[in-house]
Amino acid sequence: MSPKTSSGKFLLFFISCFYFAPHLAWAEDKLRIQTIVQPREVQEGDIFVVSIEVSSNEMVPVEPPSAPQINGATFRGQQQSQRTNAGAAMNANGEVEFRRTVTQVFVFQYIANKAGPLVVPSVSLLVDGKAQKSSVAQIQVLPSGSRPSRTGGQPRSARPDFFDEEADPFGKDPFENIRNAEEQFNRLLQRQFGGSVNGFQAVPPFDEKDAFVIVAEVDKTEAFEGEQITATWYLYTKAGVREIDTLKYPDLKGFWKEDIELATLLNFQPAQLNGQTYNKALLASYALFPIEDGKAMVDGYKAKVTVVSGFGKGIVGTKTSQAIPILVKPLPEAGKPASFSGAVGEFQMTAQIESNSVVANQPFAMRVHVEGRGNAKQFELPNPTLPASVEIYDNKKDSKFFKNGMSYKTFEIFMIPRETGELIIPPIITSVFNPRTQKYEELKTQEFKITVTPGTGQQSLASSRLQKDGEAASEEPLQLLNQWQPTSASARPLWILWGVAFVGLFLGIFAVAAVRLQWFKKPLGMRDHYEKRLKKLQKISGQKKWRELGVEATNLSAYVLGQISGQGGAHLQTEKLLEKASPSVRRHLGAELQKILERFYFLGFGPEEMALKSVDEKRVMEDVKSLEKLLLQSIELSETDAKV
Repeated sequence: MSPKTSSGKFLLFFISCFYFAPHLAWAEDKLRIQTIVQPREVQEGDIFVVSIEVSSNEMVPVEPPSAPQINGATFRGQQQSQRTNAGAAMNANGEVEFRRTVTQVFVFQYIANKAGPLVVPSVSLLVDGKAQKSSVAQIQVLPSGSRPSRTGGQPRSARPDFFDEEADPFGKDPFENIRNAEEQFNRLLQRQFGGSVNGFQAVPPFDEKDAFVIVAEVDKTEAFEGEQITATWYLYTKAGVREIDTLKYPDLKGFWKEDIELATLLNFQPAQLNGQTYNKALLASYALFPIEDGKAMVDGYKAKVTVVSGFGKGIVGTKTSQAIPILVKPLPEAGKPASFSGAVGEFQMTAQIESNSVVANQPFAMRVHVEGRGNAKQFELPNPTLPASVEIYDNKKDSKFFKNGMSYKTFEIFMIPRETGELIIPPIITSVFNPRTQKYEELKTQEFKITVTPGTGQQSLASSRLQKDGEAASEEPLQLLNQWQPTSASARPLWILWGVAFVGLFLGIFAVAAVRLQWFKKPLGMRDHYEKRLKKLQKISGQKKWRELGVEATNLSAYVLGQISGQGGAHLQTEKLLEKASPSVRRHLGAELQKILERFYFLGFGPEEMALKSVDEKRVMEDVKSLEKLLLQSIELSETDAKV
């Protein structure tokens, strides 16, 4: 087949798909993947965030994608979150309905290293078992110092410097502000609750009338370099949360960060704050390990939250948690052994070999395993002291950090003995710093005695696995296969086949569009739509799908009220629709309709866990019957008023 023929087929297929795609766009509005870069313009050395958002009508499983490889930027870490939006949208019948959109957000943080435009490439995602691709994005990086910094003449917050990210939180005495704040907080707890807490909780100034507040907590405000600090952020609220959008994740500069828990769903529990009862949900929790001694800052978590306040209403606010300064103490020089590995924590080290008997000129493995409380990923193993008759063939490393603060690192060292007889592998000795005892501790493996037996005649490994530069290859080059000669084929039958396929594709698209858009179907009246939707509502209530029931009941009510008020659908709140309905409907049914619809709206669009916990099956079934009766009465009253 000639390139020209192949291109013609592809062009024909592309034109047919492009032409008819807009007519079917509404049919595939269930999944949307987009790439967002914030901010779109930074300077060299600045931090920027790439968010890959997967939105769908319902929750679908999404395999977290790998971080985009951006040339000119350094990857710092990643997080993920989830939010649920409720809003109005047009359906296939041209009617406005409430819809729920679940968005899963995968956030990747970078530092810009090179001036100029940087390209965020597409990455692969596995969405509901199907491979998908994210879109390509771009960010502009300016040379360092090209934009003026903020002047010092701008007004600062009236809060103490301890809570000001731009101020020096340590002052002349780096302990004073921290200790004073901790003492004040602990005295407050003792006075109100008769107890105390470990660590520090930063509660920002807020009014009791505020809909929500974000509180940061750390288990310690002083730590040694490399010692673990657990930082956690919580959302406190007295109302139901409809949506949360994280605007800024903590930068956490100066820390090695490991994820402990990132909330994909808000799990609220009762909690006390300033003597008041709130619902508390975890937002994020990290294990932080200071990289160097001196001053460090656990900066703020910023989020925009929409809380539910009555049917169809929402209060939107933006809050930022308080920053918490951390004093990072240097590791003591006194008593620091030469074998110090750089790891800080409480660790144990063990070693094992595959067998006490190995074969000469064949590799065998010794595995060294380090585990304990702390960041074992920082652990480095010294080179083992081996006899001259043993060569290191290869080595591998594997490490993992667990949510409970434990971690491990495994070293697999492959060796090749070159001589037969007894082989002694001496102990490997290293040291770690234990922050609990504030002392250096020695870790040591046992000594291994191995018998090396002669080879069995099999080919032994050469002294080096890799071919050195300029060295001739020891193996014969691979031979090419015989040339492949394609068979010729006539293009005429293929063009006929493509023509039939094109006609079939056209007829298929036309048939689907005709059915979906109801070109040949008699339009339904308001009562017909009401009966159809009511049957669906009754079916869902029988299946006890409470979330779907709340959404469908809201849409049914909005449709009926929109029709009888002349507004056409659910683009207005219930009270607005009732205001435009006939006087009889407002006077006789308005108050009761609003009460029932508030319950259905919370059931369908409120926080899932809270909504489902509050379900009273008997009450819900009664609400369904009452709603059916009220909506039917609304239709009849509006028709009567119209005749008058």
